[in-house]
Amino acid sequence: MKVMVGQLADVVRALIPYPGEPLVATGGLLGPDGPLTPLLAPRLAALGLTLDWVADGCRGAVALARLAHGGGSR
Repeated sequence: MKVMVGQLADVVRALIPYPGEPLVATGGLLGPDGPLTPLLAPRLAALGLTLDWVADGCRGAVALARLAHGGGSR
């Protein structure tokens, strides 16, 4: 799990996030009680980020897909 968290932190770092920028997570592995959360949180804190959780990421994924295809949002 430590290797997985390291890879995820590397991906987030590669996105060059600004401190305080929102980072949203969903699912059993990164949810509030997920096994990766306590390992990832300190790495994100070093980047000035905190995790915000959502119950279902589907709505956000649909909104991003619409924006990517010029459809706007509702």
